[in-house]
Amino acid sequence: MIKNTVEMNQKPPKIWSYQQQLSTFPLQGITAGQLLENAAKKYPDRLAVISAYQSKSITFGELLTQADRFAAGLMNIGIAKGDYVAIWAPNSIEWVIVSLGCARGGFVLAQLNHSYKSNELLYSVNKVGIKALVCGCNSVKQNYYSILKQVDDRMFQTKETLPKVKSAKMESLQFVISLTDNEGTIPYNDVFSQATATTLKYIKNNQYKLSMDDPLNIQFTSGSTGNPKAALLSHHNVVNNSYSIGRRFGMHEKHHSICVSVPFFHTFGTTVGIFCALNFGATLVLPYNYYDPKQCFQTIAQHKCSIIYGTPTMYVDLIAQQKQLNIEILPEIICTGGAPYTKQLINDVFERLKPKYIVNVYGMTEGSAVMYQSNRQSENIKIFLGDHIEAKVIDENGIIVPIGTPGELCVRGYNTMIGYYNDDDLTSKTFMKNRWLRTGDKFVMYDDLSGQVIGRIKDIIIRGGENIHPKEIEDYISTHPSILNVVGLPHVRLGEEICACVRLEDNMIITLDEIKDFCKQHMAHYKIPSKMHIVNEFPKTTSGKIQKFKLVQQLTQ
Repeated sequence: MIKNTVEMNQKPPKIWSYQQQLSTFPLQGITAGQLLENAAKKYPDRLAVISAYQSKSITFGELLTQADRFAAGLMNIGIAKGDYVAIWAPNSIEWVIVSLGCARGGFVLAQLNHSYKSNELLYSVNKVGIKALVCGCNSVKQNYYSILKQVDDRMFQTKETLPKVKSAKMESLQFVISLTDNEGTIPYNDVFSQATATTLKYIKNNQYKLSMDDPLNIQFTSGSTGNPKAALLSHHNVVNNSYSIGRRFGMHEKHHSICVSVPFFHTFGTTVGIFCALNFGATLVLPYNYYDPKQCFQTIAQHKCSIIYGTPTMYVDLIAQQKQLNIEILPEIICTGGAPYTKQLINDVFERLKPKYIVNVYGMTEGSAVMYQSNRQSENIKIFLGDHIEAKVIDENGIIVPIGTPGELCVRGYNTMIGYYNDDDLTSKTFMKNRWLRTGDKFVMYDDLSGQVIGRIKDIIIRGGENIHPKEIEDYISTHPSILNVVGLPHVRLGEEICACVRLEDNMIITLDEIKDFCKQHMAHYKIPSKMHIVNEFPKTTSGKIQKFKLVQQLTQ
């Protein structure tokens, strides 16, 4: 009798680039508001957030109380379930309260980049139909009130106790709630005073009327059209993705204090930050409102943070601070994501910051946050598919490629977004048949079930963890007669820099400072080119398309 070459109890060799990650835990069928309530019942007196720069903190019990009062206050001034509320502010305790208050009230939170200028703000408000806007405290970095007046200087005309705004340019906007007391806006604290016993009772007793499939937030991410895309995420997306991430961190095993060095408006800050902490009763520590490496390092040391969140750029800065201050911080886990890292950076992190583990996360806004994540280990940071998610790698014809072959990564599961807000055409282009989400990233799956991102099919610059589409910049600065193209260049600190590649008209002279001045009034600082290169002509294909990869090669040489 001939013996089979493959025994019955053996698995056949894996051939195709397809994975499904089974899990030891089920998905949760709850809303974000119910998640907060569960955390408040389980950890009522534990600190939920410590804001070092604000010199204040809040417990999980207080967080639920404040979130409900904020939701009830919004309801009393006219915000209803399903309405869109935006927050445009840096990290703070108030940011967390607003986020969770909207979740408890059934309002959808649009999370605006705190660096947005007038054009970007105007686009975002109108794209989504924002009814109420919560804006941050004015500072040397950003004067929110001034930017609003740049959009429409006639919007703050009312003299009512709870003033409504009226803008011909932002017709949906009715209320501006400000963390700074500005004429024509509603002071943040006044919203709480609008809560009544009736509306508070309604918020508390009607959580069952909200569905896990309802939209929770809108994350703006750079798009191929040049304007930010509005990715709509559900309660189910965020609650479960954050739980899966935290489990792989080991957050269920002990209490952690997490230094959050990434902005809340990102999925990194929201899903991996706020909602991971809610799932496991972890304490968020906020070192600053705007990025400050020294303050971040000192906050980690002072509060003995056991987990640090950051982009590779931030770890370059923390290493520099450690060398300068010569203080050991000894975190248990360092989580890096948002941009590519180098092997040298990983070595430097282990040598200088001395974590037990480095956890690398890979994902995208449209996937709730994280789709691949490394396990806790000290030898390497290979990434593996997240729980309850399917993944495949396809060629340009949509056919699954063999293991070890590069192609485009596609994912499917509970974590994929509802879609792009009010953009069925773009949504249908992003999702393939049977709800496979196209990531636009060039990816390889390996025999050991790990994966690796090896490039980007989409033309996106990642600068310090910020995703920037060159076309968004080109669309504006191409109005200047000298500027014709923008490409990303390697940079030791930021991962990539933005370089304006300029072809000059005859007898024309331009400087980098002129380009920066041209851009800074109309776009966020991280989108402004920091380098300039003058070219006589661009490398092109036979069809006339500019070959950006050749241009990058020329400039890096």
